[in-house]
Amino acid sequence: MVDLLFANGTVIDGTGMAGYRGSVAVTGDTVQVMTGDVSAVDAGRVINASGYVICPGFIDMHSHSDLKLLTEPAHEAKIRQGVTTEALGMDGLSYAPTTPRGLEQLLVYLAAVNGEAPDVRWSSVADFLALFEGNSACNVLHFVPHAAIRVAAMGWSSRLPTDAELNAMRDLTRQGMRDGAFGFTTGGRTAIPTNWPPSPRWPPRRAVSTAPTLATPWATACWTHSARRWKSAGVPARRCISPTTTARWPAWASR
Repeated sequence: MVDLLFANGTVIDGTGMAGYRGSVAVTGDTVQVMTGDVSAVDAGRVINASGYVICPGFIDMHSHSDLKLLTEPAHEAKIRQGVTTEALGMDGLSYAPTTPRGLEQLLVYLAAVNGEAPDVRWSSVADFLALFEGNSACNVLHFVPHAAIRVAAMGWSSRLPTDAELNAMRDLTRQGMRDGAFGFTTGGRTAIPTNWPPSPRWPPRRAVSTAPTLATPWATACWTHSARRWKSAGVPARRCISPTTTARWPAWASR
């Protein structure tokens, strides 16, 4: 017996194969694709999927739902489009890990992008991820954001970090990865506050010399909204990505 049967739909299984007629059975945490006649399958519930597509949930790899998933955990705007996993911390703009003071500042500063703050507070990646467990309709991947660690280490100054401040950012990144982060992100000019005010004069050439050094052997590094600004600053993109390729760490640039 199966718990749930989606019967006689068009199955797109995510492998790249063309869609085909089939059914999908769910038993506990197990999903099984069935072809052919399923009328004899003993199912606790049957949903007629004729005329519909049955496919795995979509992964939104560049979202700004960091707070919306906490204030509106049903997240129907995405769930109804088939999105079941979201990547958080994009553009280097998110909230963990940081300090209590840095969190309050970031919640105000990023409200126009990520929405209003929930009633709860956190500092570490572990505490932040725990808020989604069992509460959010979507799964999440969290990336350590450059904004949060920079604000925690040196506030909102547009200058280069000192060695001590850079080491503090590295320590926060390492701990964030140990706590369950998927990677590390920057955005815009790869500085804080990236290409957004209040520090629009951050020199791009200096920025790219700093941000890549924060990635760790455990991190997938993600540079977002960056290619055009690298070019306008006269900085080859390969210079930004080379620290990760040299160390054989995964990296990607997201627009």
